[in-house]
Amino acid sequence: MLTSISHAQIHPDDAFGHIMLEHFESQGCPLRNIQVYPTRLVHEERYKNLGWTLVVSCDMNHLYGSLPCKEQERVNRLELFDEYEEWHNKCSHYMLLYAMKGTCEKLLPLLPQQNHVATLPSTSLLLNSINVQTTEDSCVFKRFGHSSVHMVNGAVIVTGGFGHTAAANCHGRLDETLLLSISKQGLWSCKTLHTIGTNPGKLMYHTTVPLGNDRILLYGGRLSPAKANGGCHVLSVEGDRGEWKALVIDASPEPRWRHTATCIVDDNGHQVLLITGGSSCTKPALDDCYLLDTELWAFQKLDVVLPQGVHSHCAVEHQGSVILIGGLNSKLEAVTSCTKLLQKNKQWSIEDLALSHPLPPSYGMAATVHGNIVYLIGGVQLYREAGARSAIIILDLDTKSWQECTPKFTGVPALLHGHTCHYIGESIFILGGGGNCFSFGTIINSNIFSLTL
Repeated sequence: MLTSISHAQIHPDDAFGHIMLEHFESQGCPLRNIQVYPTRLVHEERYKNLGWTLVVSCDMNHLYGSLPCKEQERVNRLELFDEYEEWHNKCSHYMLLYAMKGTCEKLLPLLPQQNHVATLPSTSLLLNSINVQTTEDSCVFKRFGHSSVHMVNGAVIVTGGFGHTAAANCHGRLDETLLLSISKQGLWSCKTLHTIGTNPGKLMYHTTVPLGNDRILLYGGRLSPAKANGGCHVLSVEGDRGEWKALVIDASPEPRWRHTATCIVDDNGHQVLLITGGSSCTKPALDDCYLLDTELWAFQKLDVVLPQGVHSHCAVEHQGSVILIGGLNSKLEAVTSCTKLLQKNKQWSIEDLALSHPLPPSYGMAATVHGNIVYLIGGVQLYREAGARSAIIILDLDTKSWQECTPKFTGVPALLHGHTCHYIGESIFILGGGGNCFSFGTIINSNIFSLTL
C-alpha cells in the first residue's frame, strides 16, 4: 500500500494568480511548473498517468468547509479578522491532493473531495467576454474598502478606505475625501476635498448616498474590526471644499459595516435610506432592515428580515424597490440569493426574484443599474475551477435571466473586490479595489478601469 500527499499552488492566470507568481519570483523561488500543472484536474491526471489508482483533491476553501462546524467556530474566534476576500482568494489558489494505491484506498471516505465545476449548470447561459480598459490619464487612484457617490454635477466623491498615506509614507486607513471628475474627452482628474467640521474618521466598508443639493450622507463603517462607526454624517460640498456634520439620531441600529444603504422614496413621499444586513462587533452577519427618514432624521426598524444574515452583499434601487444580491453568511459561505424589498400600502415585504437559474454564490461585488439591467462587477466566487475569479454578470430584471462575462484586461488583471463602480455616459467605471493578504502583502489596483457597453 502506498499514499502520496501533495500541496501545490494553482490558477496562475487570474489576478490573484499573477500576484502569487510575482511574490514567489521576488523571493527567489519562482513556481516553475505551475503553468504546466495549473489546475486541480491537471494535477489529478498527472498522478493517474503515473500509475496511481485513486486520486482525489480539493482546494483549501473546500478543505476548511469540510471541517466540523465546532472546529470552524473555534478557528473563527482565535483572532479578529475581516480580510475575507484575500483569504478566500488565497485558499482557492492552493490545493491538497491525495494519491493512493492498494489498501490505502479504504481511506477514501475520510478524505475531503471536491467536484470539478467549471461553470454553474444552466440551459440558456451565454458566456462572452468584456474588454476592461485602463483609463489613459494621470489620475492614480489606489484604495479599497472605500465608498463613492456619483453626484448630479458629474463629479464623484470618494470617502475613506485603505491605501497609501502620504504623511506616514505607508499603507493605512484613510480619512481624506477625494473629488474625482471626468472631462468630455474621458480623462479623469483627482484632488483632495478640503473639509472642515466633524470628520467621521478613518473608515472602511461604510456607505455613502447622495441627498441632493450637493450633499451626501455617510452611514456606518468600521475604524477597526473591533470598533464600528454607528453614526451618520452629512457632507456638504461646494467646489473643492466641504463641511462635515455629525448627526445625533435616537434609536439607531447596531453599528455595522459591510452593509448596504440605498436611497428610495417611500409611500409618504419622503426620501429614505434602506439599510440591510452587514457585520457588527457582536454578530458576524446581520439579517435586519432599517429605514432612515432623511427629512425627519428618524430610524425605523422594519418587520421584515433577510432570508439569512449576510454582509458584503450588494443592493440597487429599481422602480421604488431595492434588489439585494449575494453576500457572505455567518458560516462564511457565499450565497446565491437575489431578493426584492418593496413597499405596498406602507407595508414592507421581501420576495425572491425567481431568476431563470440561480446566480453563482458570490460576495464583494459592486453593482450599478441602468434601465432594467443590473451590472454586477467582480466579487469573489467560491468553488469555481477558475479559482475565486471575478466575473461580470449582466442581470435583466424584465426576463429574470442573466449572462456571465469574463473580464478581459488590456494588461495585468485587476482585483475586482473592495472596489466601487458607476455608470457614467456609455461606460461603467471601476474605482479602486484590492485587499490585505497576510502572505503576499497589501495589493491595490492603481488605475481607474472602464467597461464600454
